[in-house]
Formats: sequence, C-alpha cells, structure tokens
Amino acid sequence: MEGNTPADRDCLSHPSGTPANDQGGFSRDMATEAADLFRVLSDPTRVLIVLALAAAGELCVTDLAGAVGMTAPAVCHHLQILRHLGLVRSSRKGRNVYYRVDQSRFQQRLYGSLGRMRIAGGADSSQRDRPIRIGSTFPLTGFAAPDGLEQKRAMTVAIEQWNSRGGVQGRLIEHVYLDVGDMSPKRMVSTFQSLIQDHHVDAIVNGYLLYTGKEYELVANSGIPYVHSNTSSISQKLYSTDPERFWMCFQVDPSERLYALGFIRFIQFLERSGAFRARKKEIAIIAGSDPYSETIAITLRQTIKRIGWGISIFEKVKSPCDRWARILRRISVEQPDVVFLSDIVLEDNVTFVSDFLENPIPALLYGQYSPTLREYVDSLGPSAEGTITSTVNGVLPGELGDQYRTTYEQRWGVAPGASIGGIVFDTTNLYLTAVALAGGSEDRRRVCDLLQGLWVRGTTGVCHFTRERVAPSFPTETLDPSAGVPHLFFQVQEGRQRILYPPPYVETQFVLPPWFQA
Repeated sequence: MEGNTPADRDCLSHPSGTPANDQGGFSRDMATEAADLFRVLSDPTRVLIVLALAAAGELCVTDLAGAVGMTAPAVCHHLQILRHLGLVRSSRKGRNVYYRVDQSRFQQRLYGSLGRMRIAGGADSSQRDRPIRIGSTFPLTGFAAPDGLEQKRAMTVAIEQWNSRGGVQGRLIEHVYLDVGDMSPKRMVSTFQSLIQDHHVDAIVNGYLLYTGKEYELVANSGIPYVHSNTSSISQKLYSTDPERFWMCFQVDPSERLYALGFIRFIQFLERSGAFRARKKEIAIIAGSDPYSETIAITLRQTIKRIGWGISIFEKVKSPCDRWARILRRISVEQPDVVFLSDIVLEDNVTFVSDFLENPIPALLYGQYSPTLREYVDSLGPSAEGTITSTVNGVLPGELGDQYRTTYEQRWGVAPGASIGGIVFDTTNLYLTAVALAGGSEDRRRVCDLLQGLWVRGTTGVCHFTRERVAPSFPTETLDPSAGVPHLFFQVQEGRQRILYPPPYVETQFVLPPWFQA
C-alpha cells in the first residue's frame, strides 16, 4: 500500500524486544499500536467522519464537511489524522480529492487491537493472527525513480510468493512503502518516522539510500530490524563502533569502497588475459556529487597507483549533469586508457556515452552501477554496446537467477535489471526466513540473532553477515565464492549485460568496444 509522508515530528521512543507481560502477553509495542488507534477513535468528530464516508462510499472535502456539519479546514485536519493511521485513503478525480474508508485496514487494526487485549474471546494467539508488516522507503520519484520502481516490484514478487504459500506460519505479509524521493536526510527521517510511528511496521527492508545516516537514531530507538543494501562505509563504521546500539541493523551489500578496489582487480584481470592492452596506463576519473559517488572516485584515485597506473583527469560534476563538452575535450586531449564515471545517475550515464561517441577515443567506458538497470540499454540502444559497469551485488546466472527473472517478467511485463531488484528480492526472503525460524516477528532480538547467523543462497549469491553485520565481498574481501556476494563486472554485448568477471560467474569474454575500430 502507498502512504503519505507526514511533516517532521519528534520521534516516539520505546524499548525494542520488550518482554511480554506475564499477565496478558501484551508488549509495549502492541500497547502503543492499540493506544494510537483508540486515541484517534476517541474523538466523536472523527468517528462521525468515518461513518459518513462508510455510508457514502467516498466524498470530497466539501461534501464531507456538509455531511458532518463542519468547516472544510476542520474536516481536513481530522482527515489527515485518519490518513496517517491508514484508516482513510484518498484519490484524485479531476480537480477534487475524494476520501474513503480503507475497510480492510480499519477492521484489521480494530479487531487486531481488541484481540490482543483479549476482549475478543480471550484468544491467546491473536497477536500471531495479524499480518507481518514490512515497511520500505523507495525513491519512486526523482532521479532514482527507475531504481525505486524495480525495488518495489521485486519486493512485491517476494511477498506474493510467501503469501501464496500461506505466509509465515499462517500469517500473511503486508507491505507498506513510502516515497523517499530525492533521498535527502530530511525526507529519509520523515519517511522512517512514518513507518515506525504511524504504520508500526515489524521491520524496515530497503534497497539503497544515498544520503544515509540520519535515520539510524530512529531505528536504534525503536529497535525495529533494519535490513538494507545501502553499500555504505558510513553504515559499516557505525555498526563496528557501536554494535550494542545498532544490533538491529544489517547491510546486505559491501561498502562502496569495494567498487574502487574491485575495479583495480578487474583491470589487472583484463591485462593478464591479454584481452586489453593499455597504451599509457592512465585513467580519467569523473566523480558524481553524492557521497557514494565521491567515496568511490576518491578511493580509486588513492589506490590505482598501486598497480602502476596514473590519473590523467580527476573531475567532479554536479548531478544531474547535461554538459559534458568541456570534460570530453580534456579526454580527447589526454587520451586516457579508461574513463571511469562514478556518477550514479542513470541519465548522466546515458548522456555521457551519447556525447562521447560523437567523437570517441580508444578508451574503455565504465559507468557506475546505474547501467545495470534495464533502462540504460533501452535508452542507448546499439550505442550501449561495449560499455562496462559493475555491481557489488547482482543477479547471478543459474537456476535461481533464471527463476527470479522469469517470475519478475511474468508479473510486470518487463525484464528486471542485473542488480537492485534481485538484491531486494533476496533481502526480503532473508528477513522472512529469520522471522519463520523465530516463530514470528514479535521477538526482534531473536529475529536479529537469527539473521546474524544465516547463510542463505539467493539470486545474488550466498548472503551472510560478518560480525559487523555487513555482507563480505568476493573476491576482494574473501577468496571463497561461497562466503561472499560477488562483485560482478558486465559488458553490454548484443544488447544485454553479460558477466565478464569474476570467475566462476563469467558468462563471456571481454571484447574491444566498437568505437575502438572507429
């Protein structure tokens, strides 16, 4: 279900994994959820609004104000409260917004809260009858919207598969996702607050966030399991320096620094194979403006000299960038062997390749991560041939990867990309496996303890966590392909991304890009 991001507010803090009361089996989290519902319905005006909407089916604010005998601003205030709790939904028709009661959500919240308090028949298992609620923040608008859409679709596929098999021990899984837009710290804090305080999710399972950091205090205060693929050295440092405070956090991707370190291994692999011979052993590094892209570019600048390479150009661009002429003139003069674009923005990668090919030089073109998206090849067409990209966690060839791609395409009518969808699919399965082993989502400490010890083979390889709760990378951090997620390098060949490195996942051999013969 979709939600709306509320205004910033103070974070409610309560202990995680609070033991159930011996008298009633009722935890502080359960009490908070029930209290929120009863507080909203304790106002006669809001009850009147709910009854009016239920009777009419749906009403705009003007008609609803007339039905309940109130001013439109007063009705809007109460509607906002009802919407934040998920009891009322809205849709736009022409110039008006119409509101309606979310019947299934209303009944679920009402009967669930009553059942937990043993009012409804004194059932001891009522807490376990409610759905397991997973929350997510996806960039569904803005520069990363293609990524956000694929993440949402992949998680939907995973949840639908679990629900088709009866959920987790008979409990269905419900998905609450919010649009994090530009992924700014303010937007992230707001969406995380809403998932925790308004939607009372059992866990937050995400793809990636670029400006990560501000949300961690909210997660730590709530004790809600947070499993993500932020590819962040910030997260890794946070977990290692304060493991007791951030025991509920897990990163299924290695640090972004691995992109630079893995690229050095890849260049050495190409040179040893004889498939690529550098003329000058020089690289042009073009850094994006977000922390992720900057960290990759700076790490590569600091480390590539170890293998005898020089840096002919180091430029930083503000994303999104639509003016490449000056940088391309420098590239034409310096004639580097490799152009490394650490800018993650999909449109920037597309426009850079297009502009480069107007007057190409014999240099390898590497684009950071976003070329793994289906939209990259769709946008460039034949111009994408020969370009290179990588992901520190991507969909592998073989039965599991093929099953995921087939299911995704059957569900959505389009093929998934080579990376983020599979990661989110695997992450969802990883969390729900821990919930199943724990006997439910309520004992968060037990769920996280189980997550810490799991080794699960998914579409992207074997996922498990180090002591710092970060997935290790193969082959840079471990030489055992069964003990780390592989850092995959791709080249577009015949219209699709094909794996060049590392063994044993190689699908094809590197070929010189077509512009080398231009």
